[in-house]
Amino acid sequence: MADIYMFPDKHAQVQTPAVRVAQLADGFTRIANELYDAIILADFTKNEQKVIHAITRCTFGFNKKVDRISDSQIARRTGMSRQAVSLAKNTLLRMKVLVREVGKIGPNNCLSEWEVTECHRKSDIVRETMTNGVTETMTVLSEKPVHTKDTTKKTKKKNTDGASAGADAPAVEQQQVKQTKHTPFQAIVDIYHEVLPEMAAIRELTDARKTKIRNFWHKFKFTEERWRKYLEYIAENCRWMCESRPRRDGESSWKRKNLDFLVTERCILGVKEGRFDDE
Repeated sequence: MADIYMFPDKHAQVQTPAVRVAQLADGFTRIANELYDAIILADFTKNEQKVIHAITRCTFGFNKKVDRISDSQIARRTGMSRQAVSLAKNTLLRMKVLVREVGKIGPNNCLSEWEVTECHRKSDIVRETMTNGVTETMTVLSEKPVHTKDTTKKTKKKNTDGASAGADAPAVEQQQVKQTKHTPFQAIVDIYHEVLPEMAAIRELTDARKTKIRNFWHKFKFTEERWRKYLEYIAENCRWMCESRPRRDGESSWKRKNLDFLVTERCILGVKEGRFDDE
């Protein structure tokens, strides 16, 4: 049998795509020209540009200077992954292009405070990611390897009359250099007070509290930078830890957490796995 070919109808109507026109009546974002010019002129990466524009839209677009904006919200607006959003946002915070106020975030319109320099893009930083559910970009400064050296001790034995009792006998002894694990207690507390001012302040570091912090710090291989990002994630996505709220039974209240809870395995695993995110 012969195959039958169907040719397109010349008279068939071609559907033209609908025309989309942006209208001020549908809403607009008010932004100072000087601030907008500074954003255009700054040497931001593509992702940093996306994040600063998204945060500007979510704040100035609603007549707010700052607002609670999660990484997930920014990811939906920009088409970026949460990992990429977190990295770009934290870079902008370090450059003081963004400001944080009690868990809220927004553009910094004080342009003289901006520190947009090349020092924020050094390649000697190793980035780590925690999990797919909750991703934090950690920075671990590369360390130079510590070399051990063999030391040779030579001893000479002498007779009572001063004569040598024998040839030199070298004894080779290998010394292992042990690195002392340092725990920056003061920096840990300072960053905690800075990022989570709503939580109970730490008045005293007892021996028991130091031991708990030390074990947690080294078990999960924290650095000061990683500690800051851990707390920043909680400040943005786990607000229930920072507030006293009534429980669902209506008979009791949920008390805000403190540093002692944050340095537990239960807390960090809940944050990593996204189980502690606000509903």
